[in-house]
Amino acid sequence: MYFAITVFQKAFASVPLIILIFGCSEELSQRLIPERNDHVLWAGASFTPITPQVTESWTSCNTTNPNLGEGGKAMFHGSFDYEKGVFNEPMENPGCTKLCDVDDGIYCDNFTDTNRNGEFDAVWMAGFQNTRPANGVHDDIDARCLVLSYDSDYVIMCALDLMGILENRTRMVKEKLAPLGVDGDRVIIASTHNHEGPDALGIYGANESITGLSPGYLDLVVDRIVETVKTAASNMTQVSMKLGQRNVSDYCPQYCSGPDFTGLVTDFRDPKVIDDLVLVMKFEDLSGNTVATLVNWSNHVESMDSGNTLISSDYAGFLRKRMEMEYGGTSLFFASGVGGLSSPLRVPVPLRNEDGTTLTDTSSIPASLIGEVITDPVAGKVVTIISATDPAWERTRSFGYVVAETAISALESTDYYTGRYSDVDGLSVKASHVYLPLVNDFFNVAVSGGIFEMKANYLVKDPKLCPDLKEPRLRYRPLYGCLDDRIYIVTLGEAQIVTVPGEIFMELVRGLPDDFVCYEPIGTRPNKYFPDHNPDEIMSQHSDPYTIPPPIRPAMRAPFKFVFGLTNDEVGYIVPESDYVFTVTDDTMDHYEETRSLGPKTATIVLDKVHELLNSP
Repeated sequence: MYFAITVFQKAFASVPLIILIFGCSEELSQRLIPERNDHVLWAGASFTPITPQVTESWTSCNTTNPNLGEGGKAMFHGSFDYEKGVFNEPMENPGCTKLCDVDDGIYCDNFTDTNRNGEFDAVWMAGFQNTRPANGVHDDIDARCLVLSYDSDYVIMCALDLMGILENRTRMVKEKLAPLGVDGDRVIIASTHNHEGPDALGIYGANESITGLSPGYLDLVVDRIVETVKTAASNMTQVSMKLGQRNVSDYCPQYCSGPDFTGLVTDFRDPKVIDDLVLVMKFEDLSGNTVATLVNWSNHVESMDSGNTLISSDYAGFLRKRMEMEYGGTSLFFASGVGGLSSPLRVPVPLRNEDGTTLTDTSSIPASLIGEVITDPVAGKVVTIISATDPAWERTRSFGYVVAETAISALESTDYYTGRYSDVDGLSVKASHVYLPLVNDFFNVAVSGGIFEMKANYLVKDPKLCPDLKEPRLRYRPLYGCLDDRIYIVTLGEAQIVTVPGEIFMELVRGLPDDFVCYEPIGTRPNKYFPDHNPDEIMSQHSDPYTIPPPIRPAMRAPFKFVFGLTNDEVGYIVPESDYVFTVTDDTMDHYEETRSLGPKTATIVLDKVHELLNSP
């Protein structure tokens, strides 16, 4: 546009204003989201599958080998060609007779060479461990987007069924939307942190030195997100907004909590601080039909555990399905504080049928899965499933359904503080850069070795923005520079949304419990918040005092406080600086999260920026 105006101005110097007006009107005609001055909230939603094609499968020859010590993890064993970076034999191992590791008695696994290229063209699955190839697809994974606008203000929010996606790819989406008049600082792209999808980060490939991502697949994901945003924008209609919030432990107090978990959430790292609050938005058109629902909750999306080899959206997909069964429309799920480490693993859950009813006939369920039978005065007989024995699909479905039921109960509640329609008289979107030092040795190696798509020259090296870069006295100093990320604050009626770019610890979202101070001194440990404390093992211990920056939710001003994690980027765990202990030993014990974190200052920098934005005009 600048070139065209310059040329015409040289030829017709007396009419530059006319050309400028023409240029502006042409640009406005291409706007994806039109400016309206009707003082009305508009919404549109859509979803598009981003399921990878799994063309080659495998069968394991090592299901009972005690030497593997992998605890049910699905891992492929074969002959690896390091020059090509692929497994290239065997394509067939009839009877599982060929050994790949003679000393440990590990047999070579079989794979199908569909395209006859002599290589295993695997789709590597993200989460848990390397070398987990997909064997097929259980259910689609999606890109789901919601577009909201009020007068000239708008926001685009997308959730992907991926473990995470890096900033270079979210930036590509924004660049593709820019010609349509979309401001990149109004585009929020998050991941559900799904551990049953393809590796979109790179660190879960054939081994720790080989990337697991496919650039072609990520190109498809970018294009599908753009397509979904366009469709959602074209579907926009006038809406009202209803809000709800309820703890899972409040919805089902009898069978959703136990000694080691609360509201279907367990915490694998001391201190045990759990946030089981479900927040929900529902947008209805003028006829009362549901356009979209949005659910926000703190738990890893990993119910199917590390032995699963089928691509799936895990419990997030079942949660959305249950919401759509109840209301119709398009449902979205955004993960909140999944760090610290919140998980659905080893948590019993009341079983639900496919139609959402309580499952009382267990004849089709393996006996090993059946747990305690509890009589519930409302639902009747409720059967729980013991997750430690086998993470079955029935359990994962039930897990998603019960969380959705909590959201539904909040929306349908007559309690004013639990669920209500919200007046909307504006939409505010604030965004800011946040510069995060990359000091993790593992991540630096992944950058230099091509494991990540992110390259060293993507990083910010300006010492004014990345001040630790030139500080030789620091123990934790960035090798290449700082990541340039974003923090967003969205305010809409009585709802407010804060985004963070990684897996933030739950206590950094909700704050520490009121009685935490009584259990904090190291002399009182082990106790209910620090049950895994061992005075003889340094890696089981945590800081005393256990201090955190001011948490997010208490500083938010709206009654309904949504926090979206893994947004715009996946920077790993966001660990409180006072408790950051990095180790390169194999047994990280209670400090595993540091090995998947940018560095010790991430939490402080992120929360400082959040509070700065919350307090800005």
